[in-house]
Amino acid sequence: QLQLLAAEWPENLLTYPAAKAEPPYWAGVRVRMGVHLGRAQCRKNPIHLRMEYFGPVVNEADRIADSGHGGQVICTKAVVDELEKAQREGKIESSLLKTDWLGKYPYQGVK
Repeated sequence: QLQLLAAEWPENLLTYPAAKAEPPYWAGVRVRMGVHLGRAQCRKNPIHLRMEYFGPVVNEADRIADSGHGGQVICTKAVVDELEKAQREGKIESSLLKTDWLGKYPYQGVK
């Protein structure tokens, strides 16, 4: 998100209402992101030979990504717990990590 914020967007894009610059938080394309932690199931597709990822972990990651708004990075509690642990252990610079609890949300198809 920080790199998107710092990007130099074409001037004509910034005149579009949904992409206009609103310092200090928005300018240009607003992308929503979701992060989840876990082991996905995978297999190689026999037709196009690319890997396909599926299963409960992927379903939850999909729901998390869809729940955000442009400019947000939404993480599951498992991700936040691991990030905070890494921060306590000095593996992440504390000024780089900021979390806000948004509450617990039930996602369809996620236990």
